[in-house]
Amino acid sequence: MRLNLAGILAALLMLLNCAPRMAHAATEMEELRAEVAKLREAVNASRASAAAPMSSAVDTMMDNKYGPDANVTTRAGKLTIGGLVQAWYFTREKDSRGLFDNAGGTGVLDSNAASNSSSFRIRRAELRLSMDIHENVRAYVMIDPAAEASSFPQLGVANKRLANVSPEFDAVNGPTLGTTTSAISAVQQGSGTVPRLLQDALINFHGVIPHHDMTVGQMKTTFNEENLVLNGNTDFAERTFIAQQNTRDIGAVLHGSWWCSDRAGGAYQGTGDSGRLQYWVGTFNSPGNLHNSAGPAFNRSDDNDSKDIVATMMLRPIWDDCWGKLELGYSFRGGRHGDSGTGQQATAPVNGLDRKKTWSMGHDAWAKYEAPGPLKGLWLKGEGQWLRDRNAPGAAIDLVANDFQLGDGGGNADQANVFHTFGYWGAIGYRLSDSPLFCNSDCSIWKNFELAFRYEHAPNVTIADPANAFRTSVYSSKIYTPGVNYYIKGNYAKIQVNYNFVKNPSGPLVAPFHNTRNDSLIVNFQVQW
Repeated sequence: MRLNLAGILAALLMLLNCAPRMAHAATEMEELRAEVAKLREAVNASRASAAAPMSSAVDTMMDNKYGPDANVTTRAGKLTIGGLVQAWYFTREKDSRGLFDNAGGTGVLDSNAASNSSSFRIRRAELRLSMDIHENVRAYVMIDPAAEASSFPQLGVANKRLANVSPEFDAVNGPTLGTTTSAISAVQQGSGTVPRLLQDALINFHGVIPHHDMTVGQMKTTFNEENLVLNGNTDFAERTFIAQQNTRDIGAVLHGSWWCSDRAGGAYQGTGDSGRLQYWVGTFNSPGNLHNSAGPAFNRSDDNDSKDIVATMMLRPIWDDCWGKLELGYSFRGGRHGDSGTGQQATAPVNGLDRKKTWSMGHDAWAKYEAPGPLKGLWLKGEGQWLRDRNAPGAAIDLVANDFQLGDGGGNADQANVFHTFGYWGAIGYRLSDSPLFCNSDCSIWKNFELAFRYEHAPNVTIADPANAFRTSVYSSKIYTPGVNYYIKGNYAKIQVNYNFVKNPSGPLVAPFHNTRNDSLIVNFQVQW
């Protein structure tokens, strides 16, 4: 018994002595297993990197900072960069005689040489920068180097004002324009081409007054349905004639939005919220006059102390998938244009213009509808615009061929009378991707097409009345434009093909005009981001 007890005690002592060593051995085993696992991960990573293409440290840094779908970081605020590139190919019907060729039997030549060539063209090359510097303050800048070009003819509308007359006509009559002696005075008078690189430069204040925001700077006015649409989102390659008459201006606008309003997007040109009731009230410099798109209002000082008021209301009374989407809009514009003067250039010129103040105003109304149900994909649009203003000196061609509406031709008077114009257009389209017939089609190529057609009544020809040079006669062209749009990726990447059938003024009342062949084809290749 004593021997067994002694053996048991000896065994216990041996176990107590070996326990720490056994625990240490177990710990070492776990550490060894962890090291093996790490080694395996390193080997796998090494194999993966060997299979992948090599990249430099610079590439790694650039990927981390400017990677796909990543915003560029700035010291303060959030900067968003966007842009638009439109590359055109266009061609026109050939005609060796222009609209004013031998007008009224005067022998004045118009060879149509300024508008008779096919060409490639960069129509737009916009760079857009939007900076959210504060939760209530956003700045927006858009430049377009392509807008500086002034040596391409206007297509579709066949604008036959001073800017598009033939070299022969200008050589005969140009010297009589003579009151502009420098580039500065040309810009002041609206008879020269202003710098157009800077398109938009504005500051938007939002989130302070409920349902309202305010914008100040240079921008498109709201006096036109197409002015509320981004350049890259238009249904046709070129805007209508009446839309091109409404250029950018410098001023301030108060915008309100109600009824299902979504304030996330801001309130500027195509990025506005989805409120079904919106209105804009703004005041703008409005130099020059409402009839002359060749002397735009942006990037130039005002030429009088008065400012124009532009008030616009847009209502969407029906806006669902059951009844369709209907939008109605109306805009008013009014203000005093010109400076006080006696009407006698030789004795009392004012800023070289010598024109009395004129009350100018305009009205614009539009309607848009998108059909629902089995007709989904079908849309209709229409707009009309009435303008009242006087002409700037030199803006209308005198068919007598001895002046450009400079009074009696002897320089004794320079005050053209007020006149009005009225233009309108209507369009219809069918987008196959929205149609029930094609939205579930396996043939995806057809889903990308859209068919469209537009009719324009464009009051684009203004001449001085041969019987009284103080009065302006207005004639209109008719333009029929079928078009096909192919959406590669929505409005971000698309191709547009338009053919403009142009019918110039003709008939017994406009016998001085030659019915020039002005049909044109435009192919627009576009990428927008």
